[in-house]
Amino acid sequence: MEKEKMTFRKRLQNYWYYYKVHTIIGLLVAALLAVLVSQCAHRENPDYTVVLYMRKEISEDMTDAMSAELEKFGTDRNGDGQVAVEIVNCSYDGDGSEDVIMGSIGKMQAQLALPDAPLMITDKYTFADLDEQGVFAVREDLPDKDGKALSLQSTPLYEAVNSVRANYLVNELYLSIRDLEDSKLKDNSFTDTFLSSSQALLENLLAAYTGS
Repeated sequence: MEKEKMTFRKRLQNYWYYYKVHTIIGLLVAALLAVLVSQCAHRENPDYTVVLYMRKEISEDMTDAMSAELEKFGTDRNGDGQVAVEIVNCSYDGDGSEDVIMGSIGKMQAQLALPDAPLMITDKYTFADLDEQGVFAVREDLPDKDGKALSLQSTPLYEAVNSVRANYLVNELYLSIRDLEDSKLKDNSFTDTFLSSSQALLENLLAAYTGS
């Protein structure tokens, strides 16, 4: 008996049935890589990189305001005559589409796989999520969240965002530093450089904001 020929539509249906999950994951990974490649292409070799991860959308003007405030506490590490802090914005609207949310989470997880952004700014929701993963280092000079964060509420950095849009931030933000010394990245040749420079910026900011 001659085997019935499978139509293109049937082949497509079969493929989607068996490989739907693989295809979706592949598309998400491809989209994430495209974003990261685009960021690298437009990156101006910043002196510091900070990950911003919140359940609230933050505009580019707001991240620019954050960068300008953080740059006050850094140094010109690459010798180009200026201090530049890049904010990698992984924030999302908590009530937004599932695809956008998953894309932002994937972008943040990709940053955690790299050593170049030890400093993180979170809100109470994203801090709790990452704290469960053991992301944050404990420091004696960090006064909040059991030594894992500095609350940014009412600080110049917090107010810098609200200067772009009045009263946009109403909940607490936290500045933390990742625990890279005990992570899988500890043997990366760049980890010590990124970590020590970010620690210095954090200490300068703490001295200005808390007097410690």
